[in-house]
Amino acid sequence: MQKKSGFFFAAGLSQNTTNSLHNLFDYIYNPFRYTIHLYLVDIQTILSSYKKILFALVTLLIASAAHATHYRAGEITYKRLVGNTYEITVITYTDPRSDANPNTISINLNWGDGKSELVMRSQVQVLNQKVQRNTYIAIHQYQTASGTFRVSVTDPNRVDRILNINRGFSRDIAFYIESVITINSSIGSNQSPVLLSLPIDDGCLNALYTHNPGAYDSDGDSLAYFLVPPKQGGGGDVPLYVDPFNTDSFSINPVTGTVFWAKPNQTGTYNIAILIVEYRNGIVVGNVLRDMQIEIFDCPNSPPFIQTMNNDCIKAGDNFTRTISASDINSSQVITLIPIGGPFVQSNSPATLTPNPATGTTNVNAQFNWRPICTNIRSQAYFMMFKASDNYGVPATYSDGFFLKVNAPEPENVLIAQEGRDAFRISWDLDSCRLATKYFIFRRIDSSGWMPDRCETGIAAEAGFKQIGVLDLIQSPGANSFLDNDNGKGLSPMVNYCYRIVALYPARDGSGLVHGGRVDYSYASAEVCENIIRSKPVITQTSVLKTSSTNGIIRIEYLRPDTLDTVVYKAPYQLIFSKKNNAESAFLSFSQYTFNSFESIKDSFLLDSGINTLDSQWTYQIGFYSNTNTTSTFVDNSPTASSIYAIAYATDKANILTFQVTVPWQNDTFVIYRKNALNLFDSIGYSTSNTFTDNGLENGVNYCYLTKSIGKYSLLPLKIENLSQEICAIPIDTISPCPPPLVVVPPCDGFVEFSNKLSWTKDSSECNKDILQYYLFFKSSPDSDFVKIDSVPFGMNHYEDNRPFLKKSIAGCYAITAVDSNGNESRIASQFCVDNCPVYVLPNVFTPNKDPDNFNDLLQPFPYRFIDKISLKIYNRWGSLVFKTENLDIQWDGTDQITHAKLPPGVYYYTCDVHERFLKELKVRKMNGTITILK
Repeated sequence: MQKKSGFFFAAGLSQNTTNSLHNLFDYIYNPFRYTIHLYLVDIQTILSSYKKILFALVTLLIASAAHATHYRAGEITYKRLVGNTYEITVITYTDPRSDANPNTISINLNWGDGKSELVMRSQVQVLNQKVQRNTYIAIHQYQTASGTFRVSVTDPNRVDRILNINRGFSRDIAFYIESVITINSSIGSNQSPVLLSLPIDDGCLNALYTHNPGAYDSDGDSLAYFLVPPKQGGGGDVPLYVDPFNTDSFSINPVTGTVFWAKPNQTGTYNIAILIVEYRNGIVVGNVLRDMQIEIFDCPNSPPFIQTMNNDCIKAGDNFTRTISASDINSSQVITLIPIGGPFVQSNSPATLTPNPATGTTNVNAQFNWRPICTNIRSQAYFMMFKASDNYGVPATYSDGFFLKVNAPEPENVLIAQEGRDAFRISWDLDSCRLATKYFIFRRIDSSGWMPDRCETGIAAEAGFKQIGVLDLIQSPGANSFLDNDNGKGLSPMVNYCYRIVALYPARDGSGLVHGGRVDYSYASAEVCENIIRSKPVITQTSVLKTSSTNGIIRIEYLRPDTLDTVVYKAPYQLIFSKKNNAESAFLSFSQYTFNSFESIKDSFLLDSGINTLDSQWTYQIGFYSNTNTTSTFVDNSPTASSIYAIAYATDKANILTFQVTVPWQNDTFVIYRKNALNLFDSIGYSTSNTFTDNGLENGVNYCYLTKSIGKYSLLPLKIENLSQEICAIPIDTISPCPPPLVVVPPCDGFVEFSNKLSWTKDSSECNKDILQYYLFFKSSPDSDFVKIDSVPFGMNHYEDNRPFLKKSIAGCYAITAVDSNGNESRIASQFCVDNCPVYVLPNVFTPNKDPDNFNDLLQPFPYRFIDKISLKIYNRWGSLVFKTENLDIQWDGTDQITHAKLPPGVYYYTCDVHERFLKELKVRKMNGTITILK
């Protein structure tokens, strides 16, 4: 006790407080020696002396263990060698002054597959008198084709006095780091990010502190950064961890990984952990946990500042330059600016900073330069980070950077050549990188005028191009041309077709091998346009002139062929007109014209009459033939063109019109006409798509429509107008009303009610104006189906469910739907579930004396409900069982269950398992207490 007394007196405590603390410490180490009298400790006195006690404890513990701790920071990284064989690199940072530091000659590495290995240190580097860097490398083969493995290292001791771990008593807290390896054939090769910044850093009191781990993933995976508590043995959080003490905030940028500490308000040592998670195609493929240490000093020093830099993009093979500027308000200090990031450690064509390091006072500038090569192409941008430090006694630092996306070059020298009468052959140079695996061919009509910016790859939707083909270079190596004949239908004359080509680049690892990561698209090629030579007739109109099921008429207009090799194809010539309706697969000829010379063929029209235009859509084609020497020779077919076929869908107070049409020209507007009271068609609106909704109509009234399309060939100045058939529709209410919000109140406030009370809100919104009634639904468990239990008329907004079975259980879920006057029923929008409120209570006294009034002669529960069963046992004070039952009403008369002898008055003890029924399960509640028998 004298040693403890000396310690407490050294803390400046009184004799009474010291004596109380002796008792408290003895109780902690030997609790069986003390009982209730420990509550007499002078707590107020102890609390008032807390700071002195804590200081004395820290001083004592530090003095006794100053050289027994060693771990400061570390991380584990990995890379796949071949198959399921991985190389692991463990880097730790320890205190070389520690007596335990010689133990770092080896570590015990847990491979995460049930195996561990003693790994000898391969390299040691003393960074300064307080920090030593240890490197361990090991190789391991996993005996499985798939799985997730947590590779870890645990060592018993951290350095002491880490302020934000265990209130500063960190000596006996284990040091733990880990990384997660995912083996999956769909992922392919993977290696973890490497961390290019040291996890040992210094900062100044009340000054902004920043740090970036400089993570670089050579596979091009997406990285996300999270702050987590440091770990101890087994991967659990260290005890009593708090964020480093600050006056503003402590956070991390999840995209760049930069830690912001604004501002440290207490000097000392802190440890934090940064979890770096790898994502590939949105799936987590691995992670690295870095444990790092920061020491804050009382130094009146502000960090330098790096001028903000915008993110940018560059094409592989082009040179990117940017001036990086740093400044310091402390004009007498020397600024040192250095680069950190993946592009600076490339084996081929690395990025440079000139000079490196860049130094100067007040302001310093350096030139960043990088000419990325083809293997640098990837979907994720590179993070270029820069660190500025001053030369104060405790240097202050600031980190910042920008993302630079390396894009694939566009396909070059795109050419168009007509092939045959109605096709284009589009060709281009193979990609300059020779790394593309696919080419995508895009087409639109007329030039887009689209000018992509430097960060825009692929083709933007607003450019109006449609993908029409793809070349797979894996299946067809060296392919660099595509035949466009509009999927066999043939391209149309009078149309200006424009093309662009985009190359696809697969994701690659740091060695250039393809893996399962996100693909990247090249810049789009330059736009090239051309039109087909018109050596065939061209249809310009297919307009319905009369709507009838038997005597309809369609007008077909056409243009003559513009050019023909009359040496090969000689007169006379024929135009043969063919058609088919939407129910037929083959064209049938219905008219033909003969011409004695090519010049005699004129632009003209014909009428197709006696057809069903009410129910059928018709498609037309004109065949062009030469009849040399009485032999008919096919020259070419016109592109097909259909009539407009309108379809009407009736709904509540509206008709929805859609227009089906397939033509070789571009329709850009549909004008809609509706028949008025004078039986004439009036224009009521227009649409630039193939649908139109006529609102504000009266249900039950017949409305008739006609539609006119307006379009053109891109190389023909005149407008092309066509009419659809007439069509009629009667609006009818097909819209379901809105379901009202439902509330259910269970009968849990009384014992005599066993009915659930339902209520809902009357909704006056537009979708509820014609509600006729409500349907009520119930299901006894969340997993069962709803069953309709009743209906109530509109106007009621409450309902009482008092079905007899609810006396056993009120648990269940209710729902409600609304039904309108046309029989449209709303959906079940939500459910309202209620649960049982079981009650089972026993009295604590009864008088089994069989009085004439028979009052209180039996032990029985108070009114109960929603109890499935019980198991009651009653014991005398010697622990002997005198009565047991499963009867919910008990009915014990105070006699021994075996001897039937009347039990003497006194206190008896009971245990009771009460099985209470709830909505999702049957729960057992254990009761115990005493029951007194009185005379």
